[in-house]
Amino acid sequence: MDGQENPLTVIFANKMNEVQKYLALTRPVYNPQSVIMSKKLWDGLSDEEKKIFTDSVAEVTQFQRKLAREEETKALAGLKKSGREVTELPEAEMAKLREKVAPVVEKYSIGPAGEAATTLKAELAKLRQ
Repeated sequence: MDGQENPLTVIFANKMNEVQKYLALTRPVYNPQSVIMSKKLWDGLSDEEKKIFTDSVAEVTQFQRKLAREEETKALAGLKKSGREVTELPEAEMAKLREKVAPVVEKYSIGPAGEAATTLKAELAKLRQ
């Protein structure tokens, strides 16, 4: 991962801060990465190979999350250092934003992606309590 998936790193890497004085951190996107394999290939793996694969994915997941957080921290520091006025919204305001966009998310969360979105929302709700 090169960090470009995070909105802050995109803003910083593309030098948008040179033309954008104000930045509100609304955390609009979470961009999960998926590891995908064909069922035919998966079914051809031994139990030992499946375990190695799933253990490796779990390990690299933790590494990627740590790296993404570090990249976001660096980008935010760089944006602030370059003179941008950065506003972090209080949780109450973030809750209002989530409430306002909920109908849009619901409308476009269909099929398997919709099921994943429902699961993700439920997990996020647990974490926010």
